[in-house]
Amino acid sequence: MNTVPVLAEDTTDEDQLFSEDMIVSEDQIVDDTTGDELKQKHIGFSGTINSSTAYTRFDPVYDLTELGGAEADQITSQTSADIFVDIRLQNWIKGFLSLGVNYYPQGVDELNTITLTDPALIAELNTDTLLVTNKKYNDILIKEFFIDANWKNKVYFRTGKQLLKWGTGYFWNPTDLINIDRKSFLDMARVREGVSGTKITIPSGIKQNTYFFIDMNDTTKLSDISLAGKYEFLVKNTEMSFSIWAKNGYHPVYGFDISGNIFTLDYHGEIGLANDERYNALNYDTLGIKPKTGEMISQVSFGLSKSFDYGEVKDRINVTGEFFYNQAGYDKDIIGRIASESNPETKKTAQGLYLANYQPYSNSKYYAAFFGAINKFIVSDMTFSMNGLINLVDNSAVLTTGIAYNPALTDIVINFNINSYLGAQNTEATMMGKRWDVNVGAQISF
Repeated sequence: MNTVPVLAEDTTDEDQLFSEDMIVSEDQIVDDTTGDELKQKHIGFSGTINSSTAYTRFDPVYDLTELGGAEADQITSQTSADIFVDIRLQNWIKGFLSLGVNYYPQGVDELNTITLTDPALIAELNTDTLLVTNKKYNDILIKEFFIDANWKNKVYFRTGKQLLKWGTGYFWNPTDLINIDRKSFLDMARVREGVSGTKITIPSGIKQNTYFFIDMNDTTKLSDISLAGKYEFLVKNTEMSFSIWAKNGYHPVYGFDISGNIFTLDYHGEIGLANDERYNALNYDTLGIKPKTGEMISQVSFGLSKSFDYGEVKDRINVTGEFFYNQAGYDKDIIGRIASESNPETKKTAQGLYLANYQPYSNSKYYAAFFGAINKFIVSDMTFSMNGLINLVDNSAVLTTGIAYNPALTDIVINFNINSYLGAQNTEATMMGKRWDVNVGAQISF
C-alpha cells in the first residue's frame, strides 16, 4: 500500500528570510585590492618541454632536392623547450621574453652561403657563392622579446621582437607580409619567431581599432624600414579590416579580411592585392621564375569552421576547411619539368631557383586543406585529430593523423602521429623523398 508522506508544518518566517538584514554591502563581498595587485611588480615563468622521436621512410627516386642521399629510412629525435618570461611593472608596463631551445642528438643539416674571393676559383666554378652544409646539434633562439607601454590608456605601444596577429586565415594568410616565420602544417601549435619593430594600437571604443607597425627587421638604413597599417571594425557580428603594407622600392600591398558567423557556422576570409614582386610568382617560364611584369595579382584564402555536439558532449567534434588561391602560382607541372631536364647544369640551376623561391604549400595556384579533431575520443583524456592538405594542381597531398593523451590533473601530453606524403613522382608533397613518417613524443607544461 502506498502512503503519502505528511509534510511537516512550514515554520519559515518569510519576513525574516527577506529582511533588510540579508542585504550585504558591496565592500563586504568585492575585493577592492585588485587594482593594487595589478600595480605591483611581478615576474612569472612558464613554458613547455617537448621530446619526440620520428621514423621516416624515404624513396630516393622521389627526391628532387637530392639532399636526402640514398637512405631508405631515418630515425631522428629532438628535445626542445619554449620558455616564457612575463615581467609586469608599475603603470601597466610589461616585458615579455619567449626563448626557444633545441637539441638534436643526430644533428641536422644547415645550409650556409659562402662568398668566394679568389678570382681563379670564381672563374673555375663560374660562381662567387657556394652553399655549404654543416651539422648543428643545438640552437638557442629568441622568438619574442618586447616591451608594452601606453599613453594615458589611449594609445598602446609594443616595441621589440614580436609575433603579430595579422589576418584571419587558419593556415594561409595572404594579407600577412610582416611575419617571416610561417605556420607549419605538420605542427600548427609550434611557437613561431617574431619580427623586430614597433606596433601602435589606437582603440576607438569597443568596435574599432587602428594598428600601425614599423618593421625594423634586417634594416641597416632608414630606407629599409617597411610600414604597415590596419583599420579593424565590427558590424553586428562580423569583424572586418582593411590593411596596407609599404616599403621604399616596392609597390604597396593592399589587404582585406573578414570573419563572422552565420547561425552555427563560422567563416573567415582574406584577400591580398600586390605587385608580383611581393608574392613569389613561380611559374613554368624561365626555369621556374615568372618575369616581373608589374601586374597587380591577388591571393585569396577562405575557410569555414563548425563544431558538433555528440554523445551529450558539447563541441566534441571540430572541423575547419580552407581554400587558397594564388593568382601568380604555377598551374603546370613545374617540378616534373625540372626533374626531366636533360642538361645537368641547367637542371641544377633550375633546382636552385625553385628551392630558393619555394614557400611550402603556397606556390601552386590552388590548394585546399581541412583540420578535424574529436575530443574525448574513446576515453575522456584523449583527442583524435586528422588534417589534410592537397595541391590541386599536381594532385599531391599531405595527410596527418594523431592522438594526444592528456591524463586528468596532469601537465603532460603524450602524442602519436602518422604523416603520409601522397602523390606521383615529382609532385610537391613527395619531392623531398619522404613517403611517410611516424612520430612519438611527450610534452610537459610548467
